Amino acid sequence: MKALVIAERADAARELAAGARTMADEVVLVSFGEAPEAVADKVARIDVPEGSVLDDAADTVISVFDAEQPAVVLVEPTRHMKTIAGKLAAHASTSVITDVMSFEGGATSLYFGGVAERVQKAAGDVAVYTVGAGAFEGAEASGANVVEEVAWVAPANPVKLVSSKPIEKSGVDLNKADVVVAAGRGFA
Repeated sequence: MKALVIAERADAARELAAGARTMADEVVLVSFGEAPEAVADKVARIDVPEGSVLDDAADTVISVFDAEQPAVVLVEPTRHMKTIAGKLAAHASTSVITDVMSFEGGATSLYFGGVAERVQKAAGDVAVYTVGAGAFEGAEASGANVVEEVAWVAPANPVKLVSSKPIEKSGVDLNKADVVVAAGRGFA
């Protein structure tokens, strides 16, 4: 069985590739830029052209998906990657199982603001998951990282990038937190 990992950050790529190794014999990483060392058997490297946004890479990722024919797709849950996951799932005639926290007995995720747990299993031939940080603790990534440059597939209706400014990061990374405590309206 083959697994496809789609991530935009190196630490997420490493963790998802380690988890994919527990689910499949062959791991293919879709990387936007430099890939971390020794995490996958194959790295499909996509260079986003100047003036394009990462969301426009969906058609290129779909071309990698069609070439590799994976049974499992693990996606980092960022805004850009969720957009790509949705388009990929629509292409594969399946749906995305979102915010998976573990895979014991099925894909487990929280809903109703974390009050309840939902366990889902993919119904089709391909399973597409967005996976949160910490879902594969203890798993080790491995692979030869054979890099293959993927030709950019221009989307039919590209997003027009007018301007872009980097966001200054401050505070902690909530994606890596075990527990997030918040107070306010809506909690029962």
